[in-house]
Amino acid sequence: MSLLTKEQVAQYKQTFALFDSDNSGSIDRTELDKVFENSGVQIDQFELDKLVSSIAGGDDKISFEEFIALLTSPVLASRELATLQDLVQDINALQTAFLTQTDDTHQDDLTQIVKILRDSMSTLSTAQVEALIKFHFNQFESIRTLQARKSGKSTSILVRKVLAEEGIPSFFSERFGNPALGGFFAAARATQGLNAHQIIAQLGLDYKGSTFLDASGKVKDVVYVIEAEMEVVDCSVPLDPRVRSKVLEVIKSSSDPEIPTEGQELYDRSHNCAVDDGSDSSNNTPIRLPAPYTGTGFSVNGKNLDGANIEVRFVQELVAIDKAGTKKFIPFPVGTVLYAVGVEGKEVPIAVWNGLDWKLSVNTLNFPTWLPAASGHTVDELLQTWQSAIDLGVAKNPPGAAATAEPIVRLQYQSRITLLNQATSKNLRITERGRVTTGGTPDKRDDWVVVSFGDDSSGVVQLRSGSNSARYLSLTDTGDIISGPSGKYSSFQFVEAGDGWVGIRSVYHTTLGQPLYIGCDNEGQAESKGSASTSEAKFKVTQISTPPSFPIGVPVFLINSETQRLLFQDGPVIKGARGAEGGWLASSGFQSPHVVGADANYYNRAYWRLVPQGEYFLIENLETKRYLFQDGAPIKGDRGAEGGWLASSGFQSPNVVGADANYYNQALWKIVPEGDQFFIENVQTKRYLFQDGPVIKGARGAEGGWLSNSGFQSPYVVGADANYYNRAYWKIVKP
Repeated sequence: MSLLTKEQVAQYKQTFALFDSDNSGSIDRTELDKVFENSGVQIDQFELDKLVSSIAGGDDKISFEEFIALLTSPVLASRELATLQDLVQDINALQTAFLTQTDDTHQDDLTQIVKILRDSMSTLSTAQVEALIKFHFNQFESIRTLQARKSGKSTSILVRKVLAEEGIPSFFSERFGNPALGGFFAAARATQGLNAHQIIAQLGLDYKGSTFLDASGKVKDVVYVIEAEMEVVDCSVPLDPRVRSKVLEVIKSSSDPEIPTEGQELYDRSHNCAVDDGSDSSNNTPIRLPAPYTGTGFSVNGKNLDGANIEVRFVQELVAIDKAGTKKFIPFPVGTVLYAVGVEGKEVPIAVWNGLDWKLSVNTLNFPTWLPAASGHTVDELLQTWQSAIDLGVAKNPPGAAATAEPIVRLQYQSRITLLNQATSKNLRITERGRVTTGGTPDKRDDWVVVSFGDDSSGVVQLRSGSNSARYLSLTDTGDIISGPSGKYSSFQFVEAGDGWVGIRSVYHTTLGQPLYIGCDNEGQAESKGSASTSEAKFKVTQISTPPSFPIGVPVFLINSETQRLLFQDGPVIKGARGAEGGWLASSGFQSPHVVGADANYYNRAYWRLVPQGEYFLIENLETKRYLFQDGAPIKGDRGAEGGWLASSGFQSPNVVGADANYYNQALWKIVPEGDQFFIENVQTKRYLFQDGPVIKGARGAEGGWLSNSGFQSPYVVGADANYYNRAYWKIVKP
């Protein structure tokens, strides 16, 4: 520590306190990773592991003295720590400018700064404005660091916007969010795994008068989060006009040589968005936000400040308004999900965005039992309110003329198709290098799999490559046709183009009022077109395989094709709300019961229901209400690398159990058709649902039960890495 001056030690202490969220005097490894990530310092994780081990030993906790030792170690001393030092200096400058010199506790400093800002929009001093300029400039630098780190790759971040319950109808009806609804964007990791009360505290939403508190001032038992991939490239900061005018004054008068450049960037990257405090300045601003909005682009709990959150927070108003104060139509990516989060970490998807409108993913059959009690409304009241708001949003924001003039052609979910271009008489395909083109000898690269989101009356689909499941047909904002990940550029509608031909219209561009279509040039290379009237933009759809239909939302049997055993749930019915058991392992306090293969439907425990979650499914046992859940690690290497499913093969496949909630998304399954039967693949682990044990003998029920005390112990169902002996084939049968 002698290598640092007293001033440097004091600054680093502020950084340390920033990430010591529980005031324990130490930070753990996860918090340390955030320090480096948020400051732009890049270091190999293995290298950092060795460094932490050499300084902190086997202890996962890092004291302030050990933190200083890390920063001054030879490994880090040679690295660029300027951004980290800037972060420390900016926080210190904010504290100096806004807090009294007698305040040495530094408890929730930024929360206190936020309060002062709300009360002093018109009386900010030069020092305070300079501190705000430098704070925001450091966040712009963080964005630039992020872009450089990704080296030209996507600069999107998974984020969540948090909303109170009463804001959901307005959110649905406004389609893309009304800034006056409140709520804040944060990196998804800031709220994932937290319960409703923790989320409200994490984002500092428990202030007096907050919509996240009930009439008695108690924190509410449910919040809603919108989860989406959001771009951070062209972010615009919402600033109160009084602050913006002060920024211009300080640019001209400051003695700090860096302020003119840094202040001008803040001014250029901001837009008028007033604190709604009843003043003339506020009333004359078209866009106003209520408390706890600060007029400075950030409003956070100081003990939970996360640089990534602040980067993403700039996106908040860009979704809803532009710099002129008018609405800016920037659609969410296809697959954006609205979740309801309860007090015990229960998290349930409520609706999904298909590119044009919201589709409810809950109904009277699969509605979460805990939500009515937490919200104080009945199931019917909630469903009716939400659907009415969605319908109002469609009425208020009808599709443009281009979107309604052409009749929609609806394709079957999960069918395989080819797309023959009229001009080239060749199929649209993705090459081995990922390019989209027409031509070549017909093979699997010509195949496309139709992916949709639930019961979609709007006909919005995605087209996944039949030869590369990670690639989707996409039409970017610049009009380029590429193969990319699932996202906002990969949603399309098929429209009639005459004589059995169709046009493939981009949903993203249609919603912007600039419809574009998939097409090709004279050489057969993919090229976007402004209409489907030319032969280059017309395609013939040929369905090359139709997946067998299976019933959704009603009782079904899942029968193993090889052993003829019924998928069967052992164990008790869940008690209380989903998530109340806390996990699926004994270490969580509850050991989830096994799923087995029984020879008959004893006590109706072989009845299951498939609950759509976008293109995936939750598989719920109707008797116990448990979700089919995959324990164990994801597969490694190619399918079959584990050599089998029994310990004697060198690897023991992990069990499939019945959990009370979708912990870590390990209750999500993909149903993959194979002729008239199916693979049931876990989305997280990539393991196939697999039946161990012998084929049933005799009539159903001959084994007498599924427990050993019945005279026969039904064999376990496991998650295997491959279809050994065809035991991963299942039939889905309506009783």
